[in-house]
Order: sequence, then structure tokens, then C-alpha cells
Amino acid sequence: ILPCIPEDIAFVDQLCRLGVPKELAASAVAVTDTRHHKYSVIAVDWHSSNPHGVARWFEARMRAFAQERLVKLVERRLYASVDDVPAYEWKTPLQRSIQILKRHRDVMFKDLPQWKPLSMVITTLAAQSYNGESGLYDALVNIVDRMPNYINIKVPRIPNPVNPAEDFADRWAKDPRFEQNFRLWQAQVKTYLMKIAPLIGKISDVTGTVREKFGLSLTADMQKELEISRPNAA
Repeated sequence: ILPCIPEDIAFVDQLCRLGVPKELAASAVAVTDTRHHKYSVIAVDWHSSNPHGVARWFEARMRAFAQERLVKLVERRLYASVDDVPAYEWKTPLQRSIQILKRHRDVMFKDLPQWKPLSMVITTLAAQSYNGESGLYDALVNIVDRMPNYINIKVPRIPNPVNPAEDFADRWAKDPRFEQNFRLWQAQVKTYLMKIAPLIGKISDVTGTVREKFGLSLTADMQKELEISRPNAA
């Protein structure tokens, strides 16, 4: 458990001026850090965080592409309105894509875990890159292809969506190998996804490739989902 306190009004107003919606900025907190020189007193320069805001931002990204699913759940009278539908009821391929991408990263950097791309970097870039693709394969390919578009040339390279002054890629400036390994990982995922495309429909071939490169065992449902979304699928 990490103790924290709500950020002051001035900081919330500052976030709003940077373009963060007020309902997201309002959940920002100042977190304690035993390494901070003012750890023993409440100070304005404590590190700021906003996990609830990030979660709501991510949910908003999904919701923008889940209206059809939300409406169907309401029409079936399972919920009174779309606002009442919990997030787990209308998952999009975005969540599964992120799970697969993180798994590939873990397998690729199993011997050098200190250099692997951060989960928050992958999650943020994937959420920004997702454009409502309904198929898992299409979502993965397009997310990986678009990721570099959301990396800034100047600091902050990958801004926190609910605190634009915070850089999720701040380690890149300290050691260029962090960025180099991210770029290498992104390129390898892109290459492997292209290799998988012609194998979809050949269960033994695609299962072996996915197990080797992603460390995953495809279930029948996952194989079917890939089959439906494969290039040139009917």
C-alpha cells in the first residue's frame, strides 16, 4: 500500500490548463516516496500520480468503439442504460492485444528483464493506436504499426495522458538503450505478425509459431478469432 493524499486545487487547475478533462484531473494524488528529501512533511513537490484517472482514460478509449455492444446489452434489458454497463461486459480487442504484446515482450526479454519496455509505455501507446478494429489480428497489426506515431521527438516523449508533464519514457533520456530496445521489440512484433498471417487457418503451424515467439498457447476460441480477422477473410 502506497500512502498518498489528494493533489491540491492549484495542481488540478494546472492539469486542466494542459488539456486534461477536469473529471480526470480531479483524481490526481501526491504520493509518498522514502527517497524524497521532504518525505517526512507534506510538500508541494511530492511526486504526482493518477491511477484512477489513467484507468478512466483507458476505459473512455474503449467506450468510444464499444457503442454497438453497449446498446445490445441495454436492449436485452440487462442494464438500464449504457452508463450502467460495467467495463468487463464490453471488452474490445484492445485489452487482449495489450496482453499479447506484453507477453511477447516478456518472452523476448526473459534474459534481460531490466531492458524490457515498460508496461505503461505499451499500454498507453496501444490505447492511443487502437482505432476500433473488431478483429484481434487487425487490432494487433494496426496497433503495432501506429505506435511510433505517438512518440514525441522532444520530451515528454510519451506523455501521461492525464498528466502531460509526466513522461512515461523518462528512462530513455538516461540511457539510449531503453529506446533502442523498445524500437527493436516493436519491429520484431511487427515482423512476427506478418509471418503469422499466411499460417492462420493451419492450426498446427500458427500454434507452434505463436508458442515460440509469444509464449502463448492458442485456444480454439483464439484460433477462431484470428481466423475471422485474418487478411482477405470473407
